[in-house]
Amino acid sequence: MAIQNDHDASTDWLHLSQWMFEGSPDCVKLLDLDGRLRVVNRNGQCALEIDDISTVLGGAWCSFWPEESQSEVEASLVAARAGRVTRFSAFCPTAKGAPKWWDVTVAPVRSETGEVEAILSISRDVTALQVAKDEQRENAARLQFMLSAAQVGDWELDLVTGRARTSRLHDQCFGYSQPVDEWSLERFLASVHPDDRERLQRDYEQALATHGEWAFECRVVWPDRSVHWISALGSIYRSKKGQPDRMVGTVVDITSRKRAEAVALGQKKALELALAGAPLPAILDVLTRAAEEGAGETIMASVLLMDPATGCLRHGSAPSLPATYSSAIDGLSVGPAVGSCGTAAYRGEPVMVTDIAQDPLWKDFKTLALTHGLRSCWSQPILSPQGRVLGTLAVYRDHPWEPTAADRESMGLLLNTVALVLDRHQQLMERQQAEADLRALTEELTEANRRKTEFLATLAHELRNPLAPILSGLEVMKLASDDRATLGRVREMMERQAAHMTHLIDDLLDVARITKGKLLLRKERVTLQSIISTAIDTSLPLIEAGAHNLSVQVPEEPLLLDADPTRLAQVISNLLNNAAKYTPKGGCITLGVEQADDAVDITVIDNGIGLTAEALGTVFDMFAQVDQGSAQAQDGLGIGLTLVQRLVELHGGTVMATSPGLGGGSKFRVHIPTIDQKSTEVLPLRIHQPHIDEQRGGLRILVVDDNIDAAEVLSTLLEMSGHTLHMVHDGYQALEAVESFRPDVMFLDIGLPDLNGFEVAKALRLKPKLKDMAIIALTGWGAEQDRVQSKEVGFDYHLTKPANFQEIERLLSSLSPASPTTVSSF
Repeated sequence: MAIQNDHDASTDWLHLSQWMFEGSPDCVKLLDLDGRLRVVNRNGQCALEIDDISTVLGGAWCSFWPEESQSEVEASLVAARAGRVTRFSAFCPTAKGAPKWWDVTVAPVRSETGEVEAILSISRDVTALQVAKDEQRENAARLQFMLSAAQVGDWELDLVTGRARTSRLHDQCFGYSQPVDEWSLERFLASVHPDDRERLQRDYEQALATHGEWAFECRVVWPDRSVHWISALGSIYRSKKGQPDRMVGTVVDITSRKRAEAVALGQKKALELALAGAPLPAILDVLTRAAEEGAGETIMASVLLMDPATGCLRHGSAPSLPATYSSAIDGLSVGPAVGSCGTAAYRGEPVMVTDIAQDPLWKDFKTLALTHGLRSCWSQPILSPQGRVLGTLAVYRDHPWEPTAADRESMGLLLNTVALVLDRHQQLMERQQAEADLRALTEELTEANRRKTEFLATLAHELRNPLAPILSGLEVMKLASDDRATLGRVREMMERQAAHMTHLIDDLLDVARITKGKLLLRKERVTLQSIISTAIDTSLPLIEAGAHNLSVQVPEEPLLLDADPTRLAQVISNLLNNAAKYTPKGGCITLGVEQADDAVDITVIDNGIGLTAEALGTVFDMFAQVDQGSAQAQDGLGIGLTLVQRLVELHGGTVMATSPGLGGGSKFRVHIPTIDQKSTEVLPLRIHQPHIDEQRGGLRILVVDDNIDAAEVLSTLLEMSGHTLHMVHDGYQALEAVESFRPDVMFLDIGLPDLNGFEVAKALRLKPKLKDMAIIALTGWGAEQDRVQSKEVGFDYHLTKPANFQEIERLLSSLSPASPTTVSSF
């Protein structure tokens, strides 16, 4: 018999059909009410790997189970005794230790009277199914781990109801830090950026119609209004009836990638434009737009450039900012509380203002910003490799905001590119400027060399002109030594030519002194009328030679100036001479004066040949002259007007030339400051007067000069004027002659051999008995420092060769006891 019975087996069990008991593939067990094992079918014995069933019959069924499952087994027995059927799944190894999972059903066995008299347990081996479930759970856990590690969210959309199940990472892609219970297709589309929503709706409907995949990238708006990028993929699954009923997919935040792509593209375009030599504004526009596109939301980027000349920030690029706002901050100052940009440039570090309405840095600009819809501003200084501030890169938003780590990373990359572009642009500008300066310098040197060549040729010509008649005059004087009338005319001619040469040389020396900054004005209170009178006296011979009509329009009331009368007279005289030279014979020249507040305008107007627009631009340049092809061109060195300009500027004034063009005459206007006109007292300069013996006729004069010819000529002239002369030719002889000759006056050259004039004068002033002797420098050294030094060592006067003999006579006359004590010196 296949059924194993114990000796007390109830005959009721015999009623069980043998084919049902033994034919079951499951493990079928019959238990008594105490839960002891009474009968097991053969398939069960095999499944449990029991070799000898007799060893387990009568044992407590509960004891065969692991401890962790026994409570569930006991509960099923209790339920069976109470007449209920229970079912559970639990782990229990076989008799030989093989791991098994069982799906167990426990039911009561009733007698004919309906009472529970035994318990039936049917256990099905579900190990394979459980292993599959475990593997499935493990795979699901592994997948979830991988999705989490890759920051990929998953979702499942019910295509019938529109409701969705989402993961935590899915919700984070939409800006939710905590899981969201209610997700649906409508909620998803509401989170999509308005500019992308229609495209996604269309793609979704296309996927449903074709049963294809729904793959897309789009922008989503987070609850904090920031904009981010996502990439999603959804696949459609069908029900058992073959109808599409759900879509399962993944989603990942790709904001960082999108920003990096936008920045990289902007960098590439900007660098290509920079290498192609594109204008800087075009390059900066590319970079600012890259910043805006990379953010994936409505931001406004701006670049301000540091102006080295003013130290202010100037507009560079702001394609999305309101034009009126950009215009208002163009020229923004740099300081410790000048909005975000001015402060960032001042500090040399980023400045983040999350709310412009509340931040004190924006106190002076808050209204301007809020009026233009700007609420937050993040500004970063653009630094050169050397750390110099080149400008600022700013990002504005229309709501309070603070940058994330991703924002800082992408903007950092962009900032480096902007700095590179600006540094390269600055280097390019500096190189171009250097090249332009070099070209200009080359042109200037070429022009200067041309003018120098012309000047040297002109100088040679100008010096030969007076030398020729002087030499000829000497020959005439030899031949007509007894003809007093002829000698008189020749002497006057030679004096004029010598004066002309002296004037040329003096002008050259004056220009050289001014150029080197060594010409010092000897200012005094003087009336403009007296200066004009001196200038007219100087220029009148040239004006009369041209038969010009001179009109002088000067106020009768004295105009008081603080000026060097000699130099200012030289200015007016040069302008009058210039007008006389370039005006045809019989022309008109007007010298006018107009007072304006604390200044005076001196004008010289002629109806001469005029000046072209080109000539007006260079008329005050050194060696500049009217085109030598002009019929009215005159001789000269081309330095007269240069000297005018420099002397006027030394007086704190300006000079300007105007002309309607060739044939229209010219007008020169000198603008000079005046002083308080209420005080008209002109203070004379008091000088030292040596003691002269009144009983002597003339002066005892010692002439010291290593140029023997010059010394002899001067000595002869002075002797002819009634003075007593002694002549020596070096410094040591001068010291000896002073002791023996006892001169009243000494004419002393400075450039002497062995012992120079400065050393001689200094030695003489150490002797008290010579304190009344007048020492006059007569030298070719006429620079201002020479005059200052001569005064310091004891010279009383300083005359520059060739000195006019009339000037020497006036000076000597002033030294006589009867002469006034007010003269010009030094």
